[in-house]
Amino acid sequence: MLPTIAIALLCCAPIQDAPAAETGAAASSVPPPPVPVLRGEMGIRMKRSGRVESAQTESVMWEPEVFRGEVVVAQIVKSVGPVTEGETILLLEATDGELERQLEDAERGLDHARQRQDLQAREQAMQAERAATHILRTQHNLELSQRGLARWVEYGNAKTLEFSQLGTQGAVDNLADQAEELSQLEKLYEGATLDGQTRDIVLERARRSLTRSVRYTHYNIADGDYYRAVEHQEQDRRVREAAQDAEVDARHAGENLEIATARAGMASIEAAEQVENAERQFAKLRADRDSLTVKAPQSGIMGPIGQQPQDKVGPNAPLAEVVNPTALQVKISLPADMTRVISVGAPVSLHFADLPDRDCAGTITQISPIGRAEGEGTVFDAVVTLAPGPQPPPVGLAASVEARGTLQSALQVPKKALQKNDDGDQVVRVQRGEVTVEVAVVTGLSQGDMVEIISGLAPGELVFMGEQ
Repeated sequence: MLPTIAIALLCCAPIQDAPAAETGAAASSVPPPPVPVLRGEMGIRMKRSGRVESAQTESVMWEPEVFRGEVVVAQIVKSVGPVTEGETILLLEATDGELERQLEDAERGLDHARQRQDLQAREQAMQAERAATHILRTQHNLELSQRGLARWVEYGNAKTLEFSQLGTQGAVDNLADQAEELSQLEKLYEGATLDGQTRDIVLERARRSLTRSVRYTHYNIADGDYYRAVEHQEQDRRVREAAQDAEVDARHAGENLEIATARAGMASIEAAEQVENAERQFAKLRADRDSLTVKAPQSGIMGPIGQQPQDKVGPNAPLAEVVNPTALQVKISLPADMTRVISVGAPVSLHFADLPDRDCAGTITQISPIGRAEGEGTVFDAVVTLAPGPQPPPVGLAASVEARGTLQSALQVPKKALQKNDDGDQVVRVQRGEVTVEVAVVTGLSQGDMVEIISGLAPGELVFMGEQ
């Protein structure tokens, strides 16, 4: 009996197991219940990579102002390591004595400019003195001419006319007097007993004098008439023009002084500028000579110098870098969506995989307001200022920057609720009443297994996970 029962049990076992297997399959096909759309705080964490750099980095370089000749390395005094501001790093020397020649030329040019300025000042002083004397003379001539014009108008004009008339009248009267005297002499000598020869002499003299007087009177009358008709007007014009000329001369003398003063001022400015330029050129060349002793621009840590003795050095070419090892920063890029929760002043933590004992904190101190493309998205450059511990991380060390933020009052659903339709759009299956509908959504930030919903859903709506 026992073997028979065992065989029966073995044969029946598959028949008994089949319903159990079917029940498990049916149980696994039951979909999970829908979950509600939540509204609340959403913690966001961001990690970005960068490298430690110094916010205060200065290049060691030869920086001449005007000299462009060839210089070479004469001696390397300091090659690498800590330096203090003003410490000598290396010595340069100009080849072929070109710098000294230019210095001598600049010094001669400065001396010549100063001499020209001195000569010009002396010439201007003499010209100013002459101009002042000329103004005094023209002013005096103006006063005399104005006084002469006034006297001419008041007295001389009428006087000359009257004198001319009186002169003509006097000549006429004199002629008449001489004619009358001749007539009286002829009458007197007519019955006189004088010697005939003596009488003839006296009368002849009187007749000759009368004849001359006739001619004199003729010309006197003609001259008087011409003077009164023409020359008097010319004399009046000359007197008035002399006064006008004196006034113009006086005015022009003043204007010439103003013009000369202005020109002298401009010439003085130009001479001063020439001296100043010459002084500046000379000073710059001396500074260039001093700059052949290249010094540390700041205190800090200096990197290696690539030049060797007798190597040529060009102007403003970086020879080494000096960094401040305590003013450290890391430059990172923020994805555009992270600027919603991370702003200037946000604290961050920094991890250094190569030197984990140097991990420290930091602060975002700058975010560029202008974005740039990165892949298919947009990022904004940011600067993290470090607060290093007693042993700061070295410059150039790779860093991982972690920042955290909180998105307030965010609609959120599990990431597993998201699907894509045939068009590639993100959708969520939502229970509305007795039916399930497919709703297109716009997502935002995500953290962990939760994602932010920007639009498409409302708080409390029930969404399904995965496919149904």
